[in-house]
Formats: sequence, structure tokens, C-alpha cells
Amino acid sequence: MKPTSILPLLTILLSTSVFAKPLHPLDEEFFWVSSSLGSSELQNDEITTNLGLSSEIRGGYKFRKYFSPYFGFTTITNTDIDDIYLAQFGSQLTLPISDQWIGVVTLGFESAMGSEVSHKLNPNYSAGINYQFTPQFGTHLSIDLKKDVPTERDDSDIVSVKLGVNYRFGQG
Repeated sequence: MKPTSILPLLTILLSTSVFAKPLHPLDEEFFWVSSSLGSSELQNDEITTNLGLSSEIRGGYKFRKYFSPYFGFTTITNTDIDDIYLAQFGSQLTLPISDQWIGVVTLGFESAMGSEVSHKLNPNYSAGINYQFTPQFGTHLSIDLKKDVPTERDDSDIVSVKLGVNYRFGQG
């Protein structure tokens, strides 16, 4: 048998093993949820006031290495004004720093919920860092800016500092 007749067979075998590998490792595609607690401050042209406790829950699906769409719900309570309830959606961008440390930036929109507020979409930005204890469990610290949130004291910006936990489904 000539060496040139084996070449097509080797080419087929090598290409089959290359195509058998998944395009993304299994741990790059997963559902995730996170929950956070923190402190919020309201700022508008007239006042700056501490609002009290901010709580948030988010969920999403990471289907690319750096990108994940998310949906969430935020409540801000113990305020000098009425409680604030916000529904939100957007994209979460991640930058792995090491195996356990991950930088996170979110860009999204939120809408106030309630009968006495306008329901327009307002921008929401956050930046933070995640630390993964295990492939499933981690913690995060973030700073969040919600722009032009309708409140009884006119449209206001809300700045929050939050600490939370996150869980990745199907990892490990």
C-alpha cells in the first residue's frame, strides 16, 4: 500500500475527531441566578437621601463566554418615600480574571412597578466582581446605577452598593 493512499484515510479520521469536540466547553453555557442585599441612595436636583435596604434577584442564561442576557426584580424599602419596585432586563458582560475571579458589567433597562408611577424604560448600569468558591456557588460585590427612576419626589437616580450570592446550574 502506498503512503499516498493512506493520506485520505488519515485526513478523514483526524477531521472526525476535531468535529466531535463541542464548540463550547460545557461550563460556558449554563443558567444562573443571583440574589443581593445592599444599601441605596436617592439623588435628584433637590435632595440626596439614604433610602435603606435594597434587595435584588436576577436570573439569566450564559451562552457565550463573555455574554449573558438577564431578567430581574429589585425592591428598595425602609425609605423616606414609598417603597420602590423595579423589573429589569439587560445583558451581563463578564471578563474572567482568573479561575475564581470574574469582572462583571451589566447594561440594561428597568421599569418601575406600581399604579402611581410611569412605566417607561430607564437605563440601568452596574459594575462588580464575582468570586467563585466552587463551580456552582459564588459571591459578588457590585455598584449599581439606576437612572431617572420615577418616585414621589420626581425622577431620581438611585445608586446602590450590593453584596450577594450566585448559583450556576449544571456545573461541577
